[in-house]
Amino acid sequence: MKINQHIYGSNFFLRAGVVALLEKIFTDNSELECKNYYFLLFSDLSLTDIPYCCRYIDKSKSYIVVGDLKLKPLLYGINHLKIDGFVSISLPLAAMHSELFRLIKNKEARRTPFARRLSAHLTFSERNILRYISKGLTPASIATWTGVSVKTVSTHKRNIMRKLNVSTNQQLYIKALLLQQPDKPINC
Repeated sequence: MKINQHIYGSNFFLRAGVVALLEKIFTDNSELECKNYYFLLFSDLSLTDIPYCCRYIDKSKSYIVVGDLKLKPLLYGINHLKIDGFVSISLPLAAMHSELFRLIKNKEARRTPFARRLSAHLTFSERNILRYISKGLTPASIATWTGVSVKTVSTHKRNIMRKLNVSTNQQLYIKALLLQQPDKPINC
């Protein structure tokens, strides 16, 4: 039986480990169906790779994500990413093997609601501020470009962070890149 594995990830060691686990799973379990499987691999070292990797995701495919638990809330808001399951890289090897096997075996029956459009919950002003954040601007620069005070920008930023369930500026920047509408570029 031929199994096609499509594995996307930049961390060589994580990729090698997951490939070894998948080979063991497919070798030991001949009852698995012949189909294509899609995996996204993210370590905490590749946080900045998320926006670039996600631009090449096929919207018609669903993925099993293997990564750091810190990434789960970031990936939650990507509206075009269909996630069948999430496997934490902090699990022991045997637990990762079991979880991957369970997700592969139940791939068709299991659908998790990760793909939720969070940007729809933001106000117009918050979406505008978020677009500037995605360009890497500071609150002072955003205030200059938008004509509002720095305090207003900071308030919007705090509300955005709460609504998008992020706690650090790095997470906010990555989430801003993920949610940015490519058809509405801004010039700075």
